[in-house]
Amino acid sequence: NNKEEIINPTKPRKKLNVSLFKKNKKRVTVVTPVYNAEATIEKCINSVISQSLSFDEIEYILVDDFSTDDSVNILRHYAKKYPNITVVLLNKNTGTAAIPRNIGIELATTDKLMFLDADDWLDKKGIERLVTLMDETGDDFAIGKTIKVTDKSETIHAEFMSYYETKHANPFDLPYLFYHMGPPSKMMKTAILKENNIRFPELKFGEDKYFFYRVLLNCERVSII
Repeated sequence: NNKEEIINPTKPRKKLNVSLFKKNKKRVTVVTPVYNAEATIEKCINSVISQSLSFDEIEYILVDDFSTDDSVNILRHYAKKYPNITVVLLNKNTGTAAIPRNIGIELATTDKLMFLDADDWLDKKGIERLVTLMDETGDDFAIGKTIKVTDKSETIHAEFMSYYETKHANPFDLPYLFYHMGPPSKMMKTAILKENNIRFPELKFGEDKYFFYRVLLNCERVSII
C-alpha cells in the first residue's frame, strides 16, 4: 500500500468556513509529529489526555514519519482507545518535522491549534490556561511558559522574558520577539494559518523560525501568560 494510513480521520475543510468552527464542540487541536519516539511518546500523549480541560474538547492529531521502532504500535493503541485521537502513518520518511506538522494543520477542524513535540509534555493546566486566555482576550496568538528539563536540572526557557504577563500586544512591540519563534507553549488561531496558507517549509533545521515569523506577521494581537 503506497498510501498513508489514517486512523480515526477528522473531516478537514480545505475551504475555511469560520462559522463551522463554532459548531465544533472541540475547542483546540494539538498536533504532534512522531519519529522513533517510543521512549517518550506515551508521556507526551498522556499529558494531553489528562489535561484539566476535558479531553473530549481536544482534537489530538499525531503524524508518524515512518518510525522504525515501536512508535506505530503505541499510536495504534491510543487511537483504538480514543476516537478523538487521529493518527496518520506515513509510508516513507520525510526527514523533517515540517511535513507531519503541515498534515496536522490540514486536518485540524477547531478554531485554535498548538504543536507539541513527541519528547515534550504539558503541564496539567497548560491547555486550559491558553484556551481561556485566547477566549477572554480574542487575541490571535498566546504564549505560555516553557521549562527545559534535563537529568540534572529544570530551568525556565528564556526566563528574562517569561516572568511577565501581557495582553493585546502588537507582536512586534514584544521584546525578544525571536525567542517566541518555536513550537513549545504556543497557541494560535487556526484561521490565520489556513486563510494565509502558512505552513512549515520543508527544511531539516530552522523551519520553525520561518513559520512563526509568518504567523506573527499575520497576527494583530498577542498575549503572554
